Amino acid sequence: MSADAKETKTMNEPIYAVVYKETTHIPGDERSRTNPGHGYPAYDKVTEVFQEFENREDWEKWIKDAEIPTGFSTRKREYRAFTCYQVEVKASVHVSIEKPEE
Repeated sequence: MSADAKETKTMNEPIYAVVYKETTHIPGDERSRTNPGHGYPAYDKVTEVFQEFENREDWEKWIKDAEIPTGFSTRKREYRAFTCYQVEVKASVHVSIEKPEE
């Protein structure tokens, strides 16, 4: 969803979203491959992604697609689906300055 589209939503409109994990493989450097114990080894970085949708139809399509295993995987994608509402946050700061007692 574009930043402009987010700003036009009202407080009473539901927000459709999913949270899923994405794994990125970070390869090690040459020293870790040729000299074990040196350099930086390869590792996988797991990130939780929050994806917001512009409407309910796009959200439902994403969920349907996530339920179908694709590629080499025989498992469906793990995710959590949400509908929620934006809240209005009001904050205030009170500063009081008093003369020290003598």
